[in-house]
Amino acid sequence: MFQKMQEGEINACWIICTNPVATVANRKNVIAGLQAADLVITQDAFFDTETNRYADLMLPGALWSEAEGVMINSERNLTLMQKAVHPPGEAMPDWQIIARVACEMGFAPAFTYDSSADVYLEIQQAWNPKTGYDIRGASYERLRETPWQWPCAPSSVNDRNPIRYLNTGVSQQLRENEDGSRPRVVFATESGKGVFLARPFLPPSEMPDDEFAFVLNTGRLQHQWHTLTKTGKITMLNKLNPGPFLEIHPEDAQALGISDKDRVEIRSRRGSAILPAIVTDRVRPGNCFAPFHWNDVFGEKLAINEVTNDATDPISFQPEFKFCAVSLARAAEKAPAEQTPSPGERTPVLSGAAAVKSAQKEEVYMTKVDTLATMLGIESPASLSLESHEKLYLAGFMTSLRTDDARSASGVPVLPPTAPLEPAKKYWLDGMLAGMFSRTYLPDAERAWTPSPAPAAQAETNRAQVTILWASQTGNAEEAAHECAKKLQAAGRSIRIKSMDAFALDELSSERCVLIVASTFGAGDPPDNGTSFWQALQAENAPRLPELCYAVLAFGDSSYDLFCGFGRNLDARLEQLGARRLRDRLDCDTDTREQVDVWLNSISWTAEPGNSASVETAHSAAAVLISHETETAAATEASISMARTYDRNRPLRTCMLSSRRLSREGSEKDTRHYVFDLKNTGLHYEVGDALGVWPSNCPELVKELLDTTGLPPSALVTVNDRQMPLEEALLRHVEIARIPPGVLQFLQERSGSETLGQLLKKENKAELKKWLQGRQLIDLLQQFPAVLNAEQLIGLLKPLQPRLYSISSSSKVNSDEVHITVSTVRYQFNGRIRKGVCSTFLAERIKPEEEVSIFVQKSAHFRPPAHPDVPMIMVGAGTGVGPFRGFLQERQTAGAKGKNWLFFGEQRSEYDFYFKDELEAMRDSGILHRLSTAFSRDQQEKLYVQHRMREHGEELWAWLQDGAHFYICGDASRMAAEVEEALKQIIQQHGSMTRPDAESYVKEMAKSKRYARDVY
Repeated sequence: MFQKMQEGEINACWIICTNPVATVANRKNVIAGLQAADLVITQDAFFDTETNRYADLMLPGALWSEAEGVMINSERNLTLMQKAVHPPGEAMPDWQIIARVACEMGFAPAFTYDSSADVYLEIQQAWNPKTGYDIRGASYERLRETPWQWPCAPSSVNDRNPIRYLNTGVSQQLRENEDGSRPRVVFATESGKGVFLARPFLPPSEMPDDEFAFVLNTGRLQHQWHTLTKTGKITMLNKLNPGPFLEIHPEDAQALGISDKDRVEIRSRRGSAILPAIVTDRVRPGNCFAPFHWNDVFGEKLAINEVTNDATDPISFQPEFKFCAVSLARAAEKAPAEQTPSPGERTPVLSGAAAVKSAQKEEVYMTKVDTLATMLGIESPASLSLESHEKLYLAGFMTSLRTDDARSASGVPVLPPTAPLEPAKKYWLDGMLAGMFSRTYLPDAERAWTPSPAPAAQAETNRAQVTILWASQTGNAEEAAHECAKKLQAAGRSIRIKSMDAFALDELSSERCVLIVASTFGAGDPPDNGTSFWQALQAENAPRLPELCYAVLAFGDSSYDLFCGFGRNLDARLEQLGARRLRDRLDCDTDTREQVDVWLNSISWTAEPGNSASVETAHSAAAVLISHETETAAATEASISMARTYDRNRPLRTCMLSSRRLSREGSEKDTRHYVFDLKNTGLHYEVGDALGVWPSNCPELVKELLDTTGLPPSALVTVNDRQMPLEEALLRHVEIARIPPGVLQFLQERSGSETLGQLLKKENKAELKKWLQGRQLIDLLQQFPAVLNAEQLIGLLKPLQPRLYSISSSSKVNSDEVHITVSTVRYQFNGRIRKGVCSTFLAERIKPEEEVSIFVQKSAHFRPPAHPDVPMIMVGAGTGVGPFRGFLQERQTAGAKGKNWLFFGEQRSEYDFYFKDELEAMRDSGILHRLSTAFSRDQQEKLYVQHRMREHGEELWAWLQDGAHFYICGDASRMAAEVEEALKQIIQQHGSMTRPDAESYVKEMAKSKRYARDVY
């Protein structure tokens, strides 16, 4: 066919669901035919295939799971495959595309079908009594119940018919012998008997000769299929077959000077390919094998069908894939920039000029190294001589360096003091390790080098390295940890900083000085990135830590129960394990920057003999090692640049561009979409970050407070060392809605209330919490009047804090804007309207074009997958859909190919389907592959996102098996916990795991950054 296309006999072709450029032998012939044709149409479910690159027109076909139809296998089993998901965008089943084109071409009477059932019904009529082909009885109705095996006549009662040629006169013509007997089985031949067609041996059309001395065999691998469009996306399969290869026998490899992983050029009379060698006796001498899966999508010179022979058998017309004559030769080594391709990865190949340039760079580099060695008086050392026990130890050490954890970690590996090597050998090996590994990217220039101390100050080098471990939900504790790192570095300390989820508990035993910086989430719980560390620390087998000295910097909000609960728990547990406290824990409420500085400066990290907190020096103060496992270098650089311009203490004053109500009339909610102007401001954000908004308090509430207390608005008070009128302080500087803990005690003492006295007893904490629900400060002051002056009132109140909202946009779509989605808080208490501080500030008091103070709060843990091909599952309830709008915008703009699945939940679909048009447009365009909604009030029994997840549990598990990342955004108290529970149940059920195994699976997802939450 392709030859006739070259010759002009065929002018157009329509290629459906196949990839001949990647699979047909002697592909140059295929490519030449496609290039010569006037019109090439391809129809496929996958966009980037080798053949699609030669198409004039591409038609989007649906996958089998996106359409309904009957499939048949070689055992004659007919199975009705029912549609599982809607095809994306304009994709449709192959039959529908063919039928529509035929109708447009004037063949409507023969190609007008309403469904695949109509097409199948027509095929059912093609009964052949001579051969016994009969599917008349396998109707759609029957196939919906179970698969059927043909032949099956309309009267058939058995769905299994394993014997093909039964002589019953039902599906095939009845045959009687001359004597009147009826054979049980009659083949579809003239005699009624089976006929074996004897084939003479035909040698291959191309035999080895002096020029092409080897036989090439090709085929598919056990764990991969065709051109990797599906199996190539399975991480587990890719580990088994990470890339292309050529298998060659050891005898041939030795004769050709080829070793394992050498690049080998395979050349035939048709073309050539270059593949890495695997030397193995799986192939015979004189033979070689290369799989055909890898092709142009994965790199240049990988297509083995460039080499294979397109000769065909004269009777069966099968191509001669399994045999062609080739020559083998060791190819030039790869340039350093080249990588071995793997499924889903494209790898550019350096041109000859680039390879020469690379070799020149290598020569210049080695010259510099030689010059440095000469200047330092260092001669080239002989090879290191090791004893047997030293070799054994280092073999284990190198094995650890090959693990996934070691490869993904940054920093320089060093031999521990306990290594069984002589000091001189240890120095030599540590130097080699430093030279090989000390290339970690350091985003902050000031962190890159700390000068060695002068001789007069040599005693100062007797300082221990300080390891800073942090855990943070919103970024405040993370920011504080990095500020501490900068201050300690400026003082000459050697610093190592890690998030808790990137730190193995086993490492804690070898640490000497650790600074813990941790926030508290929920009811005294750890943040997401501190959970696994805390669970390990709590375990019965947690290591004793008698050599560890530590200090804990805890962050929390004193208006909540269990203030700084996680920091307190860490402090207590470390003490239980024998660690020694360097300084009493500091519990930080809001706005405590100066307090932290004083506390940090008061800690003595110096090793002093006899000091109970002394530690042995591990490294010189000149050695600086910073590790950032929790964020990419680019994100860090961007966040540092941003922090130098705007932060919570130096916010950006900018205009609100728009305020759009998302919930419709009739909704119980007032949910809004806000847009702020960033044009020419230099403020940068990433999807997943939060936007901090500084509100002011409600003027009506300020007036109500002043009227209730009887205090004059003009009374002077001091806030942050600045005098101002009481009214201004209440309006802009202190929290007047929340009830601070000290207010209850103050009012009880002043009013003598027995009710408050009873509620404040320790045993009544739960009752107090329930009693406080819905109450604000004004309600307390009105219920329990007390005489107090202006300074006393301000002294009882906490500083006004910014509110953080998940960003609902992508800066890659429009860097001049930032969007947030906010549900306005309004409710009634004792017949009076109560309001949320910031949500009503935005909804009621800020109009478009009015200025607001904002800043970006970095959230490095909550990001879309770094690789664009990785699938993504997002679960967002209410305004939790916001960040996922940004995720999808980002992927759409970047052209990411990874599948996306959004679960969205709210009260009513008619009123509360936020961003409905946008999300449905994304679904129709193919960027959002699945959109599963749960509207709790649309039916009698409430339905939530976790219920939808369970409904689609099998498919959700399949996505996870494909490497999907899983995200939650929404309410922390119930929604997030119930979604996580549903996730664990799905993994347990569909992954056939025990409950502990499912929990371990989720922990591993979180550890590998495949599971992230943005909850509030």
